[in-house]
Amino acid sequence: MSSYLDTLSVSPAVEPFTFTMDGLDEVPDELGIQTPLSPAPGDRSANTSAPSFESILSGKSIAPFSRIAFLDFLRKIHCSENLEFLMTADSYLTTLNDPSTRKHIWHYIYTNYISTYALKEVNIPHDTRSILTDYFETDTLPKDCDIVECMMIIKELLRDAYFQFIQHAKRQSLSERFFSEYSILPSPSDEDIPRSHGRRTSEHPCPLDLNAPVSERSISPIEVTEVIDVRPREVPRSTDTDESSGDEYRDKKNSLSSNKSISTKNSSFSEGYGLKKLAGKFKWRRMSSNSSTGTHQL
Repeated sequence: MSSYLDTLSVSPAVEPFTFTMDGLDEVPDELGIQTPLSPAPGDRSANTSAPSFESILSGKSIAPFSRIAFLDFLRKIHCSENLEFLMTADSYLTTLNDPSTRKHIWHYIYTNYISTYALKEVNIPHDTRSILTDYFETDTLPKDCDIVECMMIIKELLRDAYFQFIQHAKRQSLSERFFSEYSILPSPSDEDIPRSHGRRTSEHPCPLDLNAPVSERSISPIEVTEVIDVRPREVPRSTDTDESSGDEYRDKKNSLSSNKSISTKNSSFSEGYGLKKLAGKFKWRRMSSNSSTGTHQL
């Protein structure tokens, strides 16, 4: 175990390789070397609405689908080490005429992505990891085919993230275009400038604009808040006007009540008079019938 750790701590004679973000989207083509990150021959999807997976990995695609944007997206979902490994391994494959630099790149790859003690350990099969570990322990540069095999494994792991990134970039681009076209409010100094017909703008200046007139700015709720007196208030005394109004209301009410009672009495009188008249008729008929009966008996 100590010999293994000693091997990890051995520093090369020259300055070690360090991974930087510089030149992520600048890939030289003068060597013409095909790697797992190289786009397919004739691939013209780098500038389309949805570039291919290889176009993004190789750095050929443009914003918002650039490789650095893809790396930022992978950081958000906590798997950026996969793309960093692919780019570093691609540098190892394309560095042919400088064995010293290639060795430093290999040491960086192993200590950061392959070793079980690596902080950015990538997810590869145990057999593949064992082969690469043997290269490192024997201080031998790995064969290109073994590096390519490891890169293909990591590349497939990133394919699902590629589709997620495409959808995310499209939604973000659509949102930015929407806000840039429909949410720009002109300042008062732009009132004399003719507005374009293709862009919807507000007819009024922004209420939060410091250059807007005071009358057109938004007023803070604190400035218009009135002090509310919560102390108990005295009941106002009735005035002569109130008393006269009350007397008038009572007189009107009494008048209505008296009219109602008079109408009730009249209706009662009419009903009583009608009953007396009807009883008189029946009495007269009865007397008439009795008199006629007495006449016949005589």
